Amino acid sequence: MRKYCLFVICIIMWQANFSQSKNPKDLGIIQQHFNTLKTKSKTASQDFSEWKISSSASSLKKGLTHYYLTQYYNGIPIVNGTYNMSVLGSKINFTHDQFVSNISAKLIGAKSTAISEVQAINEVIKAHQLRSANRLVKTMKRSEAGEDVSEYKNSGITEDNEPILVKKVYILHNDKLHLCWNVNLYEKGGKNWWNSYVDASSSRILSEDNWVISCSFGVDEDHSGHTHTKIDSEEFFHADDVPYLKEKSMLAPDSYNVYAMPLMNPDDGGRSIVTNPASANASPYGWHDTNGASGAEYNITRGNNVWAQEDNNGNNGTGASPSGGNGLDFNFPVNLNQAPSNYRDASTTNLFYWNNIMHDVWYQYGFDEASGNFQENNYGNGGTGGDSVNADSQDGSGTNNANFATPGDGSNPRMQMFLWNRTSPGRDGSFDNLIIAHEYGHGISTRLVGGRFSNVLGGSEQMGEGWSDWFGLMLTMKPGDTGADKRGVGTYVLGEPLDGLGIRPTVYSTDRSLNNTDYADIGGLRVPHGVGYAFATILWDMTWALINQEGFDPDFYNGTGGNNIAMALVIEGLKNTANNPGFVAGRDGILQADQDLYGGRYNCLIWKAFAERGVGRDANENNNGGSNSNTDQTVSFVNPCDGGNPDPGNCEGDVSSFPFNESFEASLGLWKDATTGDDLNFTRNTAGTPSNETGPTAAADGSTYIYVEASGDGTGFPNKRAILNSPCLNLSTLTSPKLSFQYHMYGTAINSLTVEARTDNTGTWTSVFSKSGNQGNAWLTAGIDLTAYAGQASVQLRFNVVTGSGTSGWQSDIAIDAVNISNDDGGSGSGCQGGGIASYPFNESFEASLGQWSDATSGDDLNFTRNSGGTPSNSTGPSAAADGTTYVYVEASGNGTGFPNKRAILNSPCLNFTDLTTPTLAFQYHMFGSAINSLTVEARTDNTGTWTSVFSRSGNQGNSWLSANVDLGAYAGQGSVQLRFNVVTGSGTSGWQSDIAIDAVSIGSDGGGSGGDCATLNFNDFTINAFSNQDNSGNYSVSTAGESLTLSNNTWKYISMNYTVTANTVIEFEFSSTSQGEIHGVGFENDNTLTSSRYFKVHGTQNYGITNYDNYAGGTKKYIIPVGSSYTGAMDRLVFINDNDAGSGNNSTFSNVKIYEGSCGGSAFDTNSFATRIDILGNQDEEVFGSLQIAPNPISKGYQLNLVGPNKGFDNATYEVINLLGQVLETGKLTSRTINVDKLKAGVYILSLENEFTKSNKRFIIK
Repeated sequence: MRKYCLFVICIIMWQANFSQSKNPKDLGIIQQHFNTLKTKSKTASQDFSEWKISSSASSLKKGLTHYYLTQYYNGIPIVNGTYNMSVLGSKINFTHDQFVSNISAKLIGAKSTAISEVQAINEVIKAHQLRSANRLVKTMKRSEAGEDVSEYKNSGITEDNEPILVKKVYILHNDKLHLCWNVNLYEKGGKNWWNSYVDASSSRILSEDNWVISCSFGVDEDHSGHTHTKIDSEEFFHADDVPYLKEKSMLAPDSYNVYAMPLMNPDDGGRSIVTNPASANASPYGWHDTNGASGAEYNITRGNNVWAQEDNNGNNGTGASPSGGNGLDFNFPVNLNQAPSNYRDASTTNLFYWNNIMHDVWYQYGFDEASGNFQENNYGNGGTGGDSVNADSQDGSGTNNANFATPGDGSNPRMQMFLWNRTSPGRDGSFDNLIIAHEYGHGISTRLVGGRFSNVLGGSEQMGEGWSDWFGLMLTMKPGDTGADKRGVGTYVLGEPLDGLGIRPTVYSTDRSLNNTDYADIGGLRVPHGVGYAFATILWDMTWALINQEGFDPDFYNGTGGNNIAMALVIEGLKNTANNPGFVAGRDGILQADQDLYGGRYNCLIWKAFAERGVGRDANENNNGGSNSNTDQTVSFVNPCDGGNPDPGNCEGDVSSFPFNESFEASLGLWKDATTGDDLNFTRNTAGTPSNETGPTAAADGSTYIYVEASGDGTGFPNKRAILNSPCLNLSTLTSPKLSFQYHMYGTAINSLTVEARTDNTGTWTSVFSKSGNQGNAWLTAGIDLTAYAGQASVQLRFNVVTGSGTSGWQSDIAIDAVNISNDDGGSGSGCQGGGIASYPFNESFEASLGQWSDATSGDDLNFTRNSGGTPSNSTGPSAAADGTTYVYVEASGNGTGFPNKRAILNSPCLNFTDLTTPTLAFQYHMFGSAINSLTVEARTDNTGTWTSVFSRSGNQGNSWLSANVDLGAYAGQGSVQLRFNVVTGSGTSGWQSDIAIDAVSIGSDGGGSGGDCATLNFNDFTINAFSNQDNSGNYSVSTAGESLTLSNNTWKYISMNYTVTANTVIEFEFSSTSQGEIHGVGFENDNTLTSSRYFKVHGTQNYGITNYDNYAGGTKKYIIPVGSSYTGAMDRLVFINDNDAGSGNNSTFSNVKIYEGSCGGSAFDTNSFATRIDILGNQDEEVFGSLQIAPNPISKGYQLNLVGPNKGFDNATYEVINLLGQVLETGKLTSRTINVDKLKAGVYILSLENEFTKSNKRFIIK
């Protein structure tokens, strides 16, 4: 699936690979290494026969060089076929093999191209809806590796007239190698830099990545705790007080009035004059040189490392760069109580200063010319020049944002810093130094992982955002800081205090009460920002462990403290890190760096930091170096420095992520048979046990269970014991731990099943559950309260089974399945667990968790994911929830992991339908994408037997939430029913476009008002009650069939109905009256008060309640009212109003009343929660058009639609009017507050508003 918010699987860059003629000093050693590998097998001979060195990098270790190699086939490079190694002296020091194996078996299609380069370019243009290019004229260039690269200049559609580059590559797609055109296009406007792979036979885009990393720093909307105070400008410190700012050189003085390192932002202290700050080795000719000779070439904020300029008009052109004059004195006023437009020169100066600081400081630790740093002139030190940073301050192309685009070595990256509107006045991102460092850090990690031409930070577990946060944290440390301090990212621009939360899930701190995140949590964190935060948390722990051991040194350039050691380890570690990495690859890169730089001195310290956050000895990315998912990791808290494995039979492993489920489908998992103290082992089985009249006939969950086989007099019985031990369970974070499982104890000689517990791997086993004797031929559910063990860091459980006695002792097979340990959610396992749901309606919208629904633990490939905005991929999935803010969906990303044809199952708890005569299931579903496969709802009874389909949809259903109403009448009266949602992802090359989502699940009864199958309320099933003393001389009657309620004179009546009104709830009814009173209407209530804002008036002389539907004109009129558009919440009654305090004789008849979610047989509309939110570092931004409203609404046919509210979002906005079938009826530019809809018929419509940042949808009705 395409991930446009991060840069994925990018490949060999264009400019330069080593050609064999360059003869790198270690070429002979490398060749000999591959010659040895080729002898391993026939396939190895081919796989290792053709390669080139794409780049190399220096090391702080004298004599050590890093090499990055690319695999080829017939002279054509293979994308992601890479091999990393380092050579020390005359020996191979370190290797990481990511070459494609068995090339010949994976080749597919023709070996020549069927489409031209221009056709491939046009496919990319079409895919991204760009305007047509100018006439494409090709020129050829040869890379240093001897590859043919085509350049198409003056296309008219690229930023800075960057040429479109095309070359021929192979790419591994669905485990097959396809010949492709690699098209590289920097889109005009600078928002996207596409690196696309177009199949040279089919013209399909097989894969694509975006080299622009956009870091939209958004947060929750509740900033009530923030203080927005005036900011004083007095100095916090003077430059001469800081050791590393005292260094002088022979260069002419240049000075900058800035928020100098180590200040985080203006809240951290005032500006200071920093003089001649350039580092003598990193910038030997100063910050304004480019020719390598004494004297500045520029007196503006431009030089060898960066060109900083304002870009207020957002065109990435040549904006103003402030001048320091001949004396290079950059001292400009700032008044932070004014709008940022008043201090652009100061802003640009601060941005220039911090880009240079990042260049110079990290140069000391190995981000130098040969490693691909950013310089115009590399001064003969290796690498490719011509790539200083283009840094834009106060960029006008967006707000509340920052980004960094990183091409390969030799091409200029671009940093864009935006203004922020979260405070008044707004704030300037170019003054939030940690954000500047974060963005620059993207360039560092991109250039160092995989080599300077690579761009290979891909997959959902890559840690680019984490490295970037850490870079910023390191350069804003000060003497006196402690690891337990609260460190937030982006606090200034958000108007938060210095120790505020910022834009991460927690602050950075070694205090586990403030930040308890570990490797087990990343599946629930947003990609890539939340995942990166988890990795930075580990790096921060490691850093402070080093500081605690070696001390802190404020000299960031040449210091010897623990902070300096951490900086060296991370930079060197990046050079060792595998392509497309996960946490384990990142850990291993640092461990190798410690070995290379410090001889392994800090090995155990590093292991401790990583192991304590779950990346211990047995941790596994499950796809190390590939397209890592953030949900397939194996967590381990084992520190190999702690003294090895525990003794056999004792508590092993360390499970701290819950729910912890095991259904024994593939093995015993982490459970183990005891090695002493028992007689028998447990046996895995899929059908009946060998003996008659004992044991189950099938599994309780999935296809496999475990049991104790009692056959064999003297071997299986009498009184033989079998013990199954759990791994270590770390329950320190659980407040109400619970064990649930399925057990089967059937047979005349059944003896006993006991569950026992102990702590700290020692002491006496304590019984927590026990059953004995024949329990019948059925799987039963056990639920065990483990609260006595809450908070314990080391708990172990065991199943203790004893077989029968007597001559029939063989009839005592005892079985176990669907074991679940959780924090008392009663239903985390795959089987139907818990005591069962008996109170209806039973509703779940997944706002806080999965509730009592649970992911299957076997029989599927993927889990459901809770989400609150759009899914990570374009053109699939919803943009917002159907109800509330959160929904669940199946993420189809990842060839081989998310697709093709991967299954995800979500199980309900036990459902007790004993008292329901017409049970129903209602839910919202979203199935949008070109490769949508299927959604099935299945049911079964008694936790056994075959799953039966009760609902099924397949294929693309359009980009809207739809309503399903499923009749479960076949299960009426059943005491144990279970449902499950069964989703299968797409197939083919676009299989990633198959995200399927679910929301607003409700199980109830037709007569109970849950909506059901668009059922009409039968008033004979309800008691008609007087409401709130509003029954003066009023009467009512119910029709014989129960479909109508008639009220006369002055009366308000209600029927009891427990119903949760969601954003999608609709009430439909027919209304008639022969005598008008003051108020005729309907509404929901949850108490006995008169809350006017809950009642929809349809007729009457009095102005009361919601009057949008007050249009009755006689006869019988059908009303379809979207209740959820006016209010939501849990209600307990439905009220009918026939009010006339001033007289009598008025009447109302309400007929064919239906209540449902979304739509009902075409009667009502699909309530599309379209409001798109901008993802900003893992959270959501406010809706741009949120303050606009349509008024009046409904409007009469033939009238214009009017928008009321502020002009926010009008610039460059467009609109579409869409009907309920998804058809676009009207389009245009939003140039005024009126939209002409006079040609539309009566009905319900969606007004879709969109500008370059967001999209919002508003319902309106034409009557």
